[in-house]
Amino acid sequence: MIFCQIQILGTGSLTQTHTMANFYYYRTFLVLLLLFSGTILMAQVSQNFESSTPGTNWYIDLNSPAVTHDLVNNPSPQTMPNATSMANQLGYQATFAPSRTGSSGDAGLTDGDLFGVVDFTVPASSDNSMGSLSINYTAEDPPPSGGSQIYTMEDSDGLVVLRFSRVSLAGTTNPAFSMDYIINSSSFENSDGADDRIKIYLDVNSGESEIVLLDATNDMIPNTETWVTLNQDLTAQIGNTVQLIIEFDTNAGTEEMGIDNIQFSQGEIDDAMVCVEADVPVLSQNPASVCTGLPYRIEIAGSLNSATDWFIYSDAAGNNLLDSTTSNEIVFFDALPGTSYYIRGEGGCTTPSELVQIDVQITDPSSCVPGAMPGTSFEEPLGITGNYIDTGDPSIAHQLMNNPGQPTVDFPFTATELGFQSFFVPTRADGSAVGLTDGDPF
Repeated sequence: MIFCQIQILGTGSLTQTHTMANFYYYRTFLVLLLLFSGTILMAQVSQNFESSTPGTNWYIDLNSPAVTHDLVNNPSPQTMPNATSMANQLGYQATFAPSRTGSSGDAGLTDGDLFGVVDFTVPASSDNSMGSLSINYTAEDPPPSGGSQIYTMEDSDGLVVLRFSRVSLAGTTNPAFSMDYIINSSSFENSDGADDRIKIYLDVNSGESEIVLLDATNDMIPNTETWVTLNQDLTAQIGNTVQLIIEFDTNAGTEEMGIDNIQFSQGEIDDAMVCVEADVPVLSQNPASVCTGLPYRIEIAGSLNSATDWFIYSDAAGNNLLDSTTSNEIVFFDALPGTSYYIRGEGGCTTPSELVQIDVQITDPSSCVPGAMPGTSFEEPLGITGNYIDTGDPSIAHQLMNNPGQPTVDFPFTATELGFQSFFVPTRADGSAVGLTDGDPF
């Protein structure tokens, strides 16, 4: 919305007639201005990577280069290949697909490459990988007008597809697209069973058609090592959705490309590529205190959201990974004094957050029976005579829950007392079974 202030300056007095005439004149002018502005001033959608988190160390893919998979953001200072959209800033997600054979084809991005956002003004040093940049970005004329941060791609040893948020052109009048790219003056060729290839295009309506802006392989790749601006009139696409996609497939450290200053002059983000970080987990131990050498659980409260797993580390730096799980609990079988765990949600498009620490609580040895092994005679759970009445749906499988004043069907284990859980699974084919909803000694 545009706010317009009109101030009338002058001397002397105005008659009521002139005052009213001027009022209606300026009111009409203001209404027309707002209507006119509303039709021609559409939101600009862009991405110049200045709000992205830059890295200085190689991105190391922890997934297998033999299978297609989305790249995930690893902890800083590694470069980050993905970002969610924010307001009118495009989000982006990178996907790796194997396309090479031979030694480099076996590596993919597992061997470490500057793949993601960097600040090219950061000098190389012994503690970062910026020295592996092949393009001297600071020496180029002109440098990217969007600032000092760019998205760089190098030596993918396979096909990486970088997709940006979809943009709706509904309601636009004269939309246009532009972006800058630069490619290192290196040799590009067919090797490891595949062509070196760079393709930049706009996908229309999720695969309906393509607007190809650049598609080159091997020695046809424009490797002049100068910034090139791509421009595309999108007037013919009014009412459609368009998505910028970049395909990059090379297998040498000098085969490098940088992109910057992506702009849709009009439009609205239609596919937000919303990436929600995992909740900060709330951790608890069950039982709250355990005798040395006995099993126990670490329970995790919180949602993974867009993350894929809870990662459990033995150190606060997150270097020694013990396990990962999508469950809300993980069982350990040997309680040891002085043990600590550090847990956070990771994977997918999310950026790993700070690790949450939990210290294992050990029971005073004087309260533990030496050499006692876990077991149960069902003396600890509350035993009540009478029927257990299931309040769940007997037509679907579900866990049984304890009901007040009824026999115990769910009991957590303690230091030496085994716990148990009960589940109901429908097995009757005629559909008439009521399960435990009618009350049974259970």
